[in-house]
Parts: sequence; C-alpha cells; structure tokens
Amino acid sequence: MATHDIAVAAARVRPALQVSTNAWLLAALVLSVGWLIVPPLAILAYGSVTDTPPAVAPHFSLDTLHYAYARQRIWFAL
Repeated sequence: MATHDIAVAAARVRPALQVSTNAWLLAALVLSVGWLIVPPLAILAYGSVTDTPPAVAPHFSLDTLHYAYARQRIWFAL
C-alpha cells in the first residue's frame, strides 16, 4: 500500500461529531426551563384529579373539577 493510499483513506474517515457551544447552551436552557415548568404543572394536574390533602393517600375523583367548572359563575368570569 502506497503512502498516497493511506493519506486518502485517512482523509475519508469522518471526524467525531462535534457539538457547538451554542447547542450545549440551548440544551442547558431547555432542561432548566423544563425543570422549572413541568413539575408545578404536574402537581397541578395531579391535584385537580384528587380530593384529598397533600399528606393523605390520594382518592382519585373528578369531583373537584366538577365543583370548579359546573357552577354558572365561573363561565361569566371566563
């Protein structure tokens, strides 16, 4: 194998995937915003389908949603 063939073969090898600094910053931003937004929304969704206080074993029910949205006054406010 000639030296020229080795150089051509080495040139064909793809370099490792390099991630730019902007991509790392964007990923860090998305993760931090997700960490700040998703848990409170999950707690709100969980609390809307249970009718027990936080320290008690949950009893899943749609009564709280019915109580909140079945009244006529809420629709005027919305």
